[in-house]
Amino acid sequence: MDKERLDFHTALVNKIKEWEGTADFSAGSTNRQKLNRSLNLLLGTNPDVLVDFFDINTVPDDPREAMNLIRGADLKTLKDLEIFALKGLGQKLVGHHQIAANTLGVHLNNMSPSDRLDVYKGMLDLGQKHGMDPRQIMTIPDAIHRTIAHGGDFKGIKTGAMLPVVIGERGVDFLKRFESSINVQLGMGQAALADPSTQNWKAAFRGAAESIGFPNSDVLFDFETPLEVKGQATRLFAPVAQQVSDIVNKPGQIIQDIPGQVVEAIGQAGLDPKKVRQVQQSIIDFTGGAVKTIPKPVRQVMGVTAGLGALDVLGNVAQAAEGISTIQKATSKPETTAGVLDVVGAGLGTAAMFNPLTAIPAMVMGATAGGMKMRIARDVERERTQQVMAGEVSRYGPTVTQTPTITKPESDYERRRRARTGR
Repeated sequence: MDKERLDFHTALVNKIKEWEGTADFSAGSTNRQKLNRSLNLLLGTNPDVLVDFFDINTVPDDPREAMNLIRGADLKTLKDLEIFALKGLGQKLVGHHQIAANTLGVHLNNMSPSDRLDVYKGMLDLGQKHGMDPRQIMTIPDAIHRTIAHGGDFKGIKTGAMLPVVIGERGVDFLKRFESSINVQLGMGQAALADPSTQNWKAAFRGAAESIGFPNSDVLFDFETPLEVKGQATRLFAPVAQQVSDIVNKPGQIIQDIPGQVVEAIGQAGLDPKKVRQVQQSIIDFTGGAVKTIPKPVRQVMGVTAGLGALDVLGNVAQAAEGISTIQKATSKPETTAGVLDVVGAGLGTAAMFNPLTAIPAMVMGATAGGMKMRIARDVERERTQQVMAGEVSRYGPTVTQTPTITKPESDYERRRRARTGR
């Protein structure tokens, strides 16, 4: 972080504070809340993040405009991270700041710029992101946001996330105290991540990625995936958000079934081909081209010999159905057929960036593969039930849980803390 960025950050803080002395501020009953929120967001965010991720590098002349600049950036971030845009308290998906900006902001508000710099540098040394940094904001169900992600206390006082303010405290001294808050907040964040409801939605994100050619990928849930990519995905999947929610929240739903069901639902609903290509290209740019391609034997079965550019041989639904029939005849097992359809559908989805006609058969292939996987899973479960009824499998064997226990990995922050303290 250079001095120019710190000076800009300080000037923006001071500009927002000016709003408090205006007639415009006095006229609004909720303006105090807006002022505090925007200041905490700004103070609790590293100046480099502000410039590099949000392209905010100038100070508006109007204090209210400066305040809205910060609040607007945070609100847009949370909207872009939804992936499936839903409405209603307890029903929608929300972005959870693991290290909340206000747990830093209320303390840094009383510090000099140099002390604030010590805190920002200290957090970098710990490897810990914070505030508006999108790389530390996880998407979780609103239903568990307060109860689990914040331990039942948004203010953070009861949980210990919000520390008492010490007037005149130096940045380095605050950072030592703040370690306890970091541990509390990360612990609650991991609990929210491990919750079955979050894991169900993570599976739905995987199905969404699979539907556009990125099978078995957590690219839409990954913290490091660029905000722009997630925003494009959120706009792409907006028309099917409620259908996906119905799948995720279906009584008795099994997490392993969710990706295939989501693929099928998206395939049946159809998506805007232009937006599909946009998201595909953004993900390819981010992953370095790590997409599923069509193996040579499958291309031969499909009569495709010139690579992705020639995939317009399946330019409509009828031809896609003919291609599915060809693959079924060339494969002996349903599992193999579903796998081949997966690969072909993914390849067609990628080809849609070059030829929009292939977007339609890609949807058909993906939906068919998803339906086959569902039928295979049901057949396996039916067979097991029949075995139980026939006495071939003990009714009293070990209980199998559907949601695996997630062991919390040691974070970068924990490793750095242990190296520094020897504990």
